[in-house]
Amino acid sequence: LMCLQGGRAVLCEKSMAPSAADAIQVIDCAKRHQLFFLHGVWSRFFPAMAEIRAIIRSGAIGRVCSVVASFCQNDGAGSCSATLETGIYCAQFLLWAFD
Repeated sequence: LMCLQGGRAVLCEKSMAPSAADAIQVIDCAKRHQLFFLHGVWSRFFPAMAEIRAIIRSGAIGRVCSVVASFCQNDGAGSCSATLETGIYCAQFLLWAFD
């Protein structure tokens, strides 16, 4: 947020913000200052992820009714860290694959 307020474009790694309200504040700041802001989610660019998405969309495996996603990492920082640091990969993939 400070970089945007200082007039700098931002490429942001996870986590973008600790809450939806904070994320909206960052996006609004970038718009207000007409600056480039990108939340970099590298896993979207993996060929395997694109292939999974294509298979789901094609209907080749039928209608997907339920999904279990896991990205495990124990860094000792607690559940908040796990959700913000690795949970984003599962959440963004499910949103992206099923949009």
